Order: sequence, then structure tokens, then C-alpha cells
Amino acid sequence: MMRTAANSVSEAYLIPYPAESFSKPVPIQTGETTIGRDVANSIQILQGSVSPRHATIAVQDGQYVLTDLESRNGTFLNEQKIRSGVLKHHDKISFGDRTFLFLMKADPARSGPLTALFSQNDAVAITEDSVEPSELLAQTAASAALGIFPPSVGLPAVEAGEAALAHQRLSLLYQLSEKLRSTRVTEEILQKGLELILTAIPAAARGVVMLGGQADGTLKISAVKMRDPQAAERSIPISRTIVDWVLSERMVLVSQNLSEDSRFQDSESIRIHNLNAILVVPLLKGEKVMGMLYVDGHNILEAFTQQDVAFAAAVANELALCIENIELQQELIQNERMAAIGLMMTNLAHNIKNLLTLNQNALDLLGLQLRDLEDPRIQKSWRYITQSFTRINNLAVNMLAYAREQEMAPRPTLINQLILSHREAFEQSLVNKGIALEMRLSPDNPRWLMDGSQFQRAFINLVVNAIDAVKEQPGGRIVVSTRINEQGWLEVSVADNGTGISPDHHARIFDLFYSTKGTGGSGLGLSMVKKFMDKMGGTIHLASEVGKGSTFTLAFPEKPPGT
Repeated sequence: MMRTAANSVSEAYLIPYPAESFSKPVPIQTGETTIGRDVANSIQILQGSVSPRHATIAVQDGQYVLTDLESRNGTFLNEQKIRSGVLKHHDKISFGDRTFLFLMKADPARSGPLTALFSQNDAVAITEDSVEPSELLAQTAASAALGIFPPSVGLPAVEAGEAALAHQRLSLLYQLSEKLRSTRVTEEILQKGLELILTAIPAAARGVVMLGGQADGTLKISAVKMRDPQAAERSIPISRTIVDWVLSERMVLVSQNLSEDSRFQDSESIRIHNLNAILVVPLLKGEKVMGMLYVDGHNILEAFTQQDVAFAAAVANELALCIENIELQQELIQNERMAAIGLMMTNLAHNIKNLLTLNQNALDLLGLQLRDLEDPRIQKSWRYITQSFTRINNLAVNMLAYAREQEMAPRPTLINQLILSHREAFEQSLVNKGIALEMRLSPDNPRWLMDGSQFQRAFINLVVNAIDAVKEQPGGRIVVSTRINEQGWLEVSVADNGTGISPDHHARIFDLFYSTKGTGGSGLGLSMVKKFMDKMGGTIHLASEVGKGSTFTLAFPEKPPGT
């Protein structure tokens, strides 16, 4: 880390943009980094459009500040000409005709695309930065993959051994493509891809595939394969900076060939056994990162070649394409199922409501007759009957609401006021049950693009569920909170100190007709909330522990899809 008198900042680097060929991240110096055409600059850019002394990047008050030195063609920050400006991770800087990305080394205090990582096992550990980024080479994933089919015009003759290796790898790629066509299980697909990597790249000792694509940025270790089975008990350390850069910049990172670096000629100057050759490729779905392929070798002096990188990028493309096809097929099947369920629910709900309407008059008349009777057993039974009719009616209403495709109508909405509008109604009911309601609403008073009516329905569902969870608990408490999280999303949480939800129910809690309340629940409430959040482009997260309570958190992006 580099430090100023009062602040500390993450180390930072410039990478040529776009990185069509392999480029080396250039570190920003402590203090002041000068940029220009003159040889005396910290970073020399031999380009006619760049002035001899063009600009500086300096650490000021714990921030990186870019300053133009009255250059001839100007300095641009994110395509805006500037005299001076504070730099942030992923900013685009242009000096004349040359453009660079400004990237910062991963820092737990800095919000980044990697917010969490969870694994099915302990095979992988995300570590703080044991890898120096300036000892890596970077290239865009698309450019790296094109290397598997290099243009033949103007290239020197290829040696027979290299030609045979290239032919073998193309054959393996074809075999992988054929295998993947017959596989519909994601885990099997990933294992086949890793098996192919270890077969075709001799320097590769281990491979890992991490998949993400979730809105909160989490990753999942989906496949791990090691060349040496005895090494399976040893954890694979992966630098957080590497994960961060690959996911945010959609680029390939590969270790340099350090055997050609004079710094590593003296065996006493480096702990060779602590350094691994690494190769990391993002799995892309268009412009979206689905996950990443991580490959390493045991010896940094046996670096991966450019052909190894091209092959790994081609395999990553095949895996991403196959996973995308599986997701599309599953989505199509799910849509067909939901359409059939929607039609069934609509017909069933209408029939139920018709029957209820026909019997309502008889129910009311019988109630008047029974009111004059003073038999407590009859009164108790009658309450059960009327409660059952109410539940049946509510079920029919919820079924119609779920089946009906409501258009989203987002409008600027004061979220805190919308929540507070229900406070009085809730508190009147909760006081009689001995349940406390606490509001911890953001002082920012967020105004958000929101479909107010559908938000209210989702919010009320969560509060009603919380009431059910705490109604039998002494000292029951429900806490409603709002905040803007580190990613700039609105979070609305409903927490309770009730019975909690067993972990074996978590995966299915949002499934249609699935309920943990037995006959007391319809299994529609949380499904409707999930459906609303999907339409808003948001997420719903459950944190729960049996006997301690549950927290449901709705997270909304700044702008819903289509706005």
C-alpha cells in the first residue's frame, strides 16, 4: 500500500485501452507520476499527439488526482476534457490519441464487483494481493480468443512441433464442442472443460471455474480439477485483485515469462516455490461476465504461452456459450410451465370465487341465526368456518393477482413515506398481539423509480409473514429498514425475531405453492414478491436462523429494466 500523511490509498495502475494485444499494467508511483513524450517522464508515451510533458497523476488527501500540464491536445477523463480531476477505479484517461484504463489494486474497503465468494468446498481461498499486477500481462478476452485462429498472411513459417500442437488443440476443441452438445448438466460441462485444459496445456496443474451473474456480485465455485489427485487437499490461493480485474474489465490476465527477466536469474533472490504461473479468462455472455476460468501451474518460470492463452480463451467461450444455451432452454421450459400454471390458476380462482359468491348469502343468514345462541361450542365452530371462508377467498384473490400479468409503472416515489403510510394500520393490529414495530428508515429519504402499488403489495406480504413468525414468541419484534447500499441500490428490509426458517427450506422458499406454514399458508406470497423483484430488475435475499428470526431484504437498482 502507498500512504500519505493522513490517508492510505490502494495501489493503482494504467492499462492501455483497448488491450488488443498483451499489455503490461503500468504502476502509478507514490507521490507524483509524470506522463508525456519526453524520456524524463515516469511514463513515456512515444506518440506525436502527446506533449513532452503532458499530465501528472499525484496522490492528494488520499485520492489520485489527474492534472493536465497545458498540453497541446488536452487530457480527457471519461471523454471529458479536464484541467484537473479525481480518479476512480475504472476511469478512462486519454492523452492525445492514447487511452488508458485507471485500475486500483483490490482493497477490502473499496466497493468492487466482487462482494462475496462462497464455495461448495474449501478448495479455493480468495487471498489479499499476493500477486503484483505489474508482473501480469492483460488482454481483452475477445482478442485473446482470436489467437486460436491467427491470420496466415505475413506470418513466419511455423515449426512442425508447433503446427502439430495447434492441430491437436483444434481437434480437442472440436471434441469438446461435440461433447457439450449432448450434456445438459452445468457441472458436467465445466468438468469437461477443465479436463480439456489440463490435457492440452502441459504447464497447467490446476483449474477452477467460478460462476456468478447474480445481482449482488457473488461467485460460486462450480468446478475444480487438479492434475495431481494428491494435491486435492491443498487450497488454491487466488488473488482478489485478479478476480476483481477480470470480472470488471472482462480481460484475460496471464503471468509473464519471468525466466527472461534478469531479476529472477539469481535463485537466491526469489522464492520460486511460492510463485505460480497463472492464467485467468472471463466467461462472457455478450458484455456480461458469467464467471471466470482460473488456471495455474506450479512454477512461474514455466509460463503459459500465448497459444496456451488463446486455447484457454477458446475453451472459456465454448463453456459460456453452452451454459447460456442451457439457461435459455431452462427459461423456455419454465415460461411454458408458468403459462400453463397461470391459465389453470385463473380458471380455478374464478370458479372458487363464483362458489363463494353463491354461498355468501347463506353464510350471512346462518350467521345472523347463530348470533342469538349462547352455546360457546357452536360459536367457536362458527368462527372456524368463517375464518376458512376468508382464507379461501384470499387464496382466490392471490391466485388471480399472481396469474395476471401486470405492467410495471415505475414513478419517482418517496419510499420512506410509502412505508410509513402503512405504519398506523400495522401498529393497531400488532399492539393487541404484543408485537413491537420499529422503523429504521434512511435519513436520505430516498426517492426511487418504483411501481408503488406493486411495491406495497410485496412489502405487506413480508410484514404479514413476519407477524406470523413472531405471533407466538414472547417479546416479538419486527424491524423495517431502508438504506442505499455500497453499490447504490435501494435496500428495504423486514426483520423479525421469530421462529426462523430451516436452511433446508431456503432454496425453495420462493417457489410457487411452497409454504413452511403448513395448511396456514398458500405458498403464493413470497412467489409474488419474487415475481415483482424480477420485473424490477432487483433481488430478494433471505438471512435466517432457526429460533432467532429472519430478515428479507429487497434490493432495487437505480433504474428498473426498460426505463
